[in-house]
Amino acid sequence: MGIVEYVKATQGEMRHVSWPNRKQVALSTATVVAISLLVASVLGVLDFAFLRGLRAAISGEESALIESPDVEVTPLSVESESVPQADGGDEQSSAEVEGILDIGPEL
Repeated sequence: MGIVEYVKATQGEMRHVSWPNRKQVALSTATVVAISLLVASVLGVLDFAFLRGLRAAISGEESALIESPDVEVTPLSVESESVPQADGGDEQSSAEVEGILDIGPEL
C-alpha cells in the first residue's frame, strides 16, 4: 500500500467518525478538570498526614503531630576545605569525601 492509498483510506475512515459537539467537549473537559483537582486534593491531604506521622515516628514525640518543628537548613559550601563528621570525629578533606563518593569506574 502506497502513501497515497493510505491517505485516501484514512480520509474515508475519518468521515465515519462520530465527532462530539461543543457541549459534549465542554462537559468532558470540566469533568476531567474536576476529577484532577479532587485527586490532587486527596493526595495532598494524604501526603501531609503521612509527613506528620513520619515526623512523629522518627522523633518519638506525639507533639510532632500537632506542631511543625522549625528547621533551619544551612547549605554546604563547595569550596570548603574540610567536611565535619556526623559522629563528631575528625574532619575529612574535600578530596577524601569525593573519593568516598566515587563508587563506579570512570567512563
